[in-house]
Amino acid sequence: MTKLIAGTRGSSLARKQTQRVVESLQKVWPDLKIEIRVIKTRGDRLQNIPLVQIGGKGLFTKELENSLINREIDFAVHSLKDLPIEQPTGVTIGAYLPRDRPNDVLVSKGKLSLDAIPRHGIIATGSLRRKFQLRHYRRDLCIVDIRGNIETRLRKLQESDWHGLILAYAALKRLEKIDLIGEVIPQKMMYPAVGQGTVAVECRDEIAMRGMFSRINHHESALCARAERAFLKGVGGGCQIPLGVISTVQGEQLTLSGVYMPKEDRIVQDCAVGTTSFPEGVGQDLARKISGKVKLG
Repeated sequence: MTKLIAGTRGSSLARKQTQRVVESLQKVWPDLKIEIRVIKTRGDRLQNIPLVQIGGKGLFTKELENSLINREIDFAVHSLKDLPIEQPTGVTIGAYLPRDRPNDVLVSKGKLSLDAIPRHGIIATGSLRRKFQLRHYRRDLCIVDIRGNIETRLRKLQESDWHGLILAYAALKRLEKIDLIGEVIPQKMMYPAVGQGTVAVECRDEIAMRGMFSRINHHESALCARAERAFLKGVGGGCQIPLGVISTVQGEQLTLSGVYMPKEDRIVQDCAVGTTSFPEGVGQDLARKISGKVKLG
C-alpha cells in the first residue's frame, strides 16, 4: 500500500491530531503518501445548540465512519472522548497514540486559579461532567454554556464578562497554547472524561489495515482506553454522560477510579483494580460498583 486517505474534521485541533498520525505512519513507512480529506460532521454544523440538547450518538464521528465504510477514506482520526462506544459493523479502532496529560484546565482572565476566581464568578463549559464537578467544588460559581472550536471559545472568553473557561490540557498543548493556562486542575478535583487526552485512529476492520495501524499503537494508552470505555459502556452512557475516570498502570496492575453524577448535587465514586491482561474486566467491575451505588441511592 503506497497511498492512504485520512479523514478528519476541519478544526485546527483535528488537523494537528491527524498530522500526528500521519507523521507516526511515515516514521514506519517513509515512502507512504497520505492525503488528508476534511469532512464536516453534524456536530460541526450545529454550533449554536448545547450538546446535551442535540442528543444522538456519533455527533462528531458518524460522517467520518460513513466515509470509511464507503471506502472514501482509509482511516479517520478522532479525539477518543468524542468516539461512541458502539462502532458500525466493519469499523474498528486500529491504534491509540500516546496519551497526553488528561487533566482539564482553567483558562482565565489574568491567569487566575480556580480558587482565585471572584465569588459568583462566571465560568464557561459545554460539558455536564465539568459543570457538575465545578459546582461540587464551588457552589457559588455561575456556569454558562459554550460551543465552538478552541479558537472560538478563547475569543468568546475575551469578548465576554466571563472570568474563565474550562478546556482540556491536551487540546491546548497540541495547539501550542499552554501559556494561556491559569491552572491545571488536579484530576481528583475534576475527573477527566473517558479517553480524554488520547487520539484514536479508526480504520476498516480488515487484516491489512489492523496490521498497519498496530505498528503505531501505544500499548499503555490502549490498555487505559479499553478499560475506560468498558466502564462507560457498563454504566450505559454516551459521550455526554456526566462521568469521569482516572486510570493508572503499574506493571501488570491496572487501577480505575471513577465518578458518576446522576444529578448535579450527587456524585457517586468508586474504584476497581485488576490486571492489564483484561482491561475491559476492570472497567466492567467499576461500572458494576458505581451502578450498584446509584441504585441504592
